[in-house]
Amino acid sequence: MLRSVSIALLVACGSVSLVMAQPAAAAKAPPSDKSISEMCGARLAKVFSKFGTPDDLVAVRGSDVDQDSVKLSYGEYGFQVRDKTVTVCFFWADWKGAVRGVSIGDGRDKVLKAMGAADHAEKNKEEVEDLGWELKDDDAVFWVVFDKDNKVTRIQVELK
Repeated sequence: MLRSVSIALLVACGSVSLVMAQPAAAAKAPPSDKSISEMCGARLAKVFSKFGTPDDLVAVRGSDVDQDSVKLSYGEYGFQVRDKTVTVCFFWADWKGAVRGVSIGDGRDKVLKAMGAADHAEKNKEEVEDLGWELKDDDAVFWVVFDKDNKVTRIQVELK
């Protein structure tokens, strides 16, 4: 039986990383929300060591070359990386658990009850206000993204 080796070439902000990893092992339980969130600010090598090879890679163009990054998708969660450092941890629509007491599909009122008053509010593409809370110990912001029906569609932890 031949063992395949996945090779992914990441280009982010002019730096190139060559990553070689063994194929993913048999399906196992997803990691905890805490273990994913703790990757915010971590080096790229730590992500590969802990989570293995991503299912998909997507280049993300910023407003200038210094803002270019790469999204690593692991199915229901993922990471955005710039300069070999994780800048955002994502929990996408398929994520089944809660993150800091907030779940995909929760309504705005339930989120505010769980989290308290938000520290930040920004309008998204749908002109709906997303909410953010300072994570002072992590030097990051916990963002909750809503759809037009005020239901949670994505959760993310973003470095300041």
